[in-house]
Amino acid sequence: MATRNRGKAYTAEQSRFLIEGYQNYTITDLHKVYVKQFPDDPRTYAAIRSFICNRKITCGGQGKKDGSWRSSLFTREESELVAEWFTQMTAKAVAKRASKLFKRPFTADQIKEFTTRHDMKSGRTGRFEKGGVPANKGKKMPKGWAPGRMAETQFRPGDEPANLKSMWHERTDNDGYILMKCPITNPHTGFFGYYIPKHKWIWGQANGPIPKNHVLTFIDDNPSNCVLENLEMISRGELCRRNKMQYKQADPEARQSIKLIAKLQHNMGAGRRQEKA
Repeated sequence: MATRNRGKAYTAEQSRFLIEGYQNYTITDLHKVYVKQFPDDPRTYAAIRSFICNRKITCGGQGKKDGSWRSSLFTREESELVAEWFTQMTAKAVAKRASKLFKRPFTADQIKEFTTRHDMKSGRTGRFEKGGVPANKGKKMPKGWAPGRMAETQFRPGDEPANLKSMWHERTDNDGYILMKCPITNPHTGFFGYYIPKHKWIWGQANGPIPKNHVLTFIDDNPSNCVLENLEMISRGELCRRNKMQYKQADPEARQSIKLIAKLQHNMGAGRRQEKA
């Protein structure tokens, strides 16, 4: 009984020949022997491949057992050329050369999958290797050499970045605090000039560093009012008690009472801890 492939019949003999032949040949070689075996019924490589794929015919895994070559894309000889080319050019260039030489179309993705599946290495890392010599080492460019827009985009002596800010420049962060560029070294970059909260700088100049476990608050709760008279230093414990009583959500008339209660509770707690000690 004949089988059909895209409307063209395969005889039982042809089907058996393809199924049994795929156990010993790649699709490329199977196509060649098929054309010799059945010269009156020439089939294209694509037709043979479709016959194998559509019927989910497998090769039986012989390549893994006896070490014989098995690939649906290339013969062993072709794969050796592909492996050599892959060390010299990109997958796209390999696909173009293979298509021209082997008279079959290939894509860059097919080459990538093939080389990955068969563990073929290009030898390229994409990095400058240690000990490598730059191609322009020892060469001096001609005076005035500036191709393209190089000349107009070069840095010149005395140029300053467009985003450079002067000392004491101020900006406001997302929480409403004023940050000021102060004459101190940036601990992260080592450059001179570092933005810190303005109220901390003003307090530090008048009273010295803020002790450990203490914070600064604004008496009128306005973070943009950074005058010394509006700053108050409290302990983190007292701040915690304020927050528990929802100080920031309270009405302005109740805030002063919350401050006094939080201070009283904190001092009472500190007194009890001292007694136990």
